[in-house]
Amino acid sequence: MKTTKTLLCIAACAAVMTCFTACGDSESSTAGQISLSTTTTTTAGATESVENTEQTTESVADVSTPDESTAAPVSENTKSVAEKARVIYGGFELGTGDSIDAIKDSLGAESAPSTDAASCLTGNIIKEYYYAGMSLQVNGDGKIFAITLNNEMYAGDDVKTVDGVAVGTSEDDAKALLGEPTSSTKTNLKYTDGTQEMTVTVIKGAVDTVLITDSALDS
Repeated sequence: MKTTKTLLCIAACAAVMTCFTACGDSESSTAGQISLSTTTTTTAGATESVENTEQTTESVADVSTPDESTAAPVSENTKSVAEKARVIYGGFELGTGDSIDAIKDSLGAESAPSTDAASCLTGNIIKEYYYAGMSLQVNGDGKIFAITLNNEMYAGDDVKTVDGVAVGTSEDDAKALLGEPTSSTKTNLKYTDGTQEMTVTVIKGAVDTVLITDSALDS
């Protein structure tokens, strides 16, 4: 009888141990599944993070940046009209108010002999001198009161204003060199200061004539 009870007790203990072992395996399996699931989620999250980072990098790369080759606007020319209206001819500088007798030798050979002509301002008869690409009008005292840069009569390419405006200069370049005009029309850019005036005539987008005058000297 005792032997039977002992055998039954051993059998029961064995059953309990089997149950614990099965439970342990189940928990271990479940933990493994949870761990695997967590790893998968983490990996997916990391992949998504990398993709988001790449998209952000692409977005930043797509942002346009200023074109470094774009030239900055030219500064406004702050010279007076009298200063802008000076002319360089063959490397020599001249302007209204200068004595023709004092500068004739520096200007070199004339393109044609001087003549009596009508003043471009008043129509009075004055003396006019002709050079390649330039003509000068002189009052009775021998002072220059008008300078014209133009290629209609005697063409020349060695004459320009002190700021670099010459016959053939584009309208945009002329404005950039001289600054904004005092007034303008479709064909003329006018720079005026008292009796001093410089008129830049533009035809088909390029400078055709530059007329510089000082009306106070036309007498």
